[in-house]
Amino acid sequence: MTLTARWRAVSARYDTAALQAFPWPVPGPDRLDWHDWPALRHWCLALPNQPLLLAVPAPEARATAAERASALGLELDGTRLLLDGRGPMARLGLRWRVKWQDLRGGMPDGRVWDSGRVPATAAAHAALLRFEPRRPSLIVIDSAAAADVQRLAAALRARSTSFACPVRVLWLGPAPGPGWTQLPV
Repeated sequence: MTLTARWRAVSARYDTAALQAFPWPVPGPDRLDWHDWPALRHWCLALPNQPLLLAVPAPEARATAAERASALGLELDGTRLLLDGRGPMARLGLRWRVKWQDLRGGMPDGRVWDSGRVPATAAAHAALLRFEPRRPSLIVIDSAAAADVQRLAAALRARSTSFACPVRVLWLGPAPGPGWTQLPV
């Protein structure tokens, strides 16, 4: 990794134009977490050399898909670790560990990810068209027309060969076309 690439890795910021961080605590049933939807976690972490994977929840998983995806996103992006940290030194240590991971790169399993939902605005959709992952990323689209989702997915697919990290896109509606994996409960 060149010095310029290392600087980019360390100085990159969360893309707030394209993504909105998941809320904490996760809304919905008490104690809901990613363990309730292991297929989602497996799908995120499987095939780390695939730059882009697209999925939709199976019909029986749609009722709580948003909450479960939020719970997994907060697990993957280190929010739970940060909030469970014992004092400011533990939280600072986690932040340093994440920046070290950004410098080193590597496989997504065990790394801190970026995660969030795409707001239902034209500006957020335009920003997602330009999205460049700084870390492995879980992107949830929960309120968009199927045609918009297909357009966004096509644009990400076209650019995904240049992604340095894997990107996983979960749309909470029915599959808008070919190329989408259906995730069972």
